[in-house]
Amino acid sequence: MREVISIVGGKGGVGKTSISINIAQILAEYGVKTLLVDCDINTYGATMFYRLANLIPKDLQDVVTMKKLFQSIIDSDIFEESFIYTDCKGIKVANNLDFIPALSDLRHSELMSDSKEDLERIKKPLCDLIQMWNEKYEVIIFDHSAGYNNLIDLMVTVSTKIFLIREHNLLSVEASRGLFKKMQMLDIPIVGCINKIPPEEYKAVPDVIEGIIPECTGFIYDENIAKKTAMGELLCKNLSLKDTCSKEYGKAIERMITFLLPEFVDAKKKYEEELDKKEEEERNRKLIKKEKKEKEKYTELKKYFKLFHRMFIPFCIVITILILVVTGNGIGFLFPALVLSVVFVVVLGCVIVHRLDLYDELGKYYSEIIHKFIEKRNQAGDDDKKIDFWSLFFDK
Repeated sequence: MREVISIVGGKGGVGKTSISINIAQILAEYGVKTLLVDCDINTYGATMFYRLANLIPKDLQDVVTMKKLFQSIIDSDIFEESFIYTDCKGIKVANNLDFIPALSDLRHSELMSDSKEDLERIKKPLCDLIQMWNEKYEVIIFDHSAGYNNLIDLMVTVSTKIFLIREHNLLSVEASRGLFKKMQMLDIPIVGCINKIPPEEYKAVPDVIEGIIPECTGFIYDENIAKKTAMGELLCKNLSLKDTCSKEYGKAIERMITFLLPEFVDAKKKYEEELDKKEEEERNRKLIKKEKKEKEKYTELKKYFKLFHRMFIPFCIVITILILVVTGNGIGFLFPALVLSVVFVVVLGCVIVHRLDLYDELGKYYSEIIHKFIEKRNQAGDDDKKIDFWSLFFDK
């Protein structure tokens, strides 16, 4: 998967930036190395979004921005001489996701001329830069400004796909149609998306509008989504889309990525397999740790079980004597006193087992004793050799 996607729109406010950011976020969270580039050097919406989200520094003096990038590319002598962007990379805003902010005081007219020769001259070093990025990233996303200008024309020509976003109204349709006509001669696949569809009209929106371009399922307008985006909040995060503010939005984003990048299905499957493997390893690790802990606990408790069995008869004798002394009865009361002593010691043991919740360990202990007895009996065979049963309780 090596794709360079230009996200464009015929007019402003159609949701290019929020869609760009959330596509990049999901790709990155599924393990796809992604670079998001804010190409809107007038309003730099994506840059402001990440600033609101506190994911990029306020001071961008030492950070690669579109301004620095194009200043070096326009002056081809500097670019070829120093090749300062050989290791050009963006700001890390998430795992597997880097971002290059816009921030430019250059206008489009100052950025590049309308001369075809100048555009071609700029295109070559830009292609070299894209090639370098392709060695590091699997998907590069350009978030463009609204409408059409020289910068969009330049960046689109080095893209592998164009993603045209529009709203579900006549003005946006006409603006998108005009933008599409300017781009259709580039021989680059163009995919469309309808955003902010009124809920009552969602089911009525066809997948293909007047046969112009194939369109993936769009988004129902959601005021909650709009507010969260305006506050710099990621709508799709922590994978699985469980944490999105709208499940439908999350599902639509995932369908959109699959529509744009069919290879995403394989990447998602690979990620989920690796995740399952890690979870299995973690479960096994916890199970081994638990078994080890239980074994250590049983080994320690086994000493006390053996001590209890060793002291059982002495306890009973001592308590019997105490009962006889306290009650003042003679030898005739010996048997009842002995029975009371045995009952008392057994009940005391049961209370301790109950209070400390040692049922499993005690069961394991007696099971082990029985197993040893059966094993010794089998070893004795037909011999008249006597088996010392009590030694099973007291062996070291």
